[in-house]
Amino acid sequence: RSIANLPIDSDYRLWSLGDVYFSQQDYRESVKWLGRMADQRQAQRLLAAAKARLGLDASAHVSAVLAQQPDFSVKRWIAIQPFANEADRIDYEQALLLAGLPP
Repeated sequence: RSIANLPIDSDYRLWSLGDVYFSQQDYRESVKWLGRMADQRQAQRLLAAAKARLGLDASAHVSAVLAQQPDFSVKRWIAIQPFANEADRIDYEQALLLAGLPP
């Protein structure tokens, strides 16, 4: 309802829903909501991680991340993210590596 009533920043809210579902390890719902974003550029890492966890091909998302950030490194990126708990950090890091992003 929130997205329909105020579509101006709907991508942010869709990304937030995708992030919440990913942290709950509901990767299908994460992909579903991220897939509704009009501009998915900022969701490419999360899409790659969620699809990798589902055993789906994440290569297009990995390519998109590397096109945007040719020097991307999972280790460097994870180090600057404000994870609320260690289990979420580990899960996301492993999923990014599973997707095929450079360590």
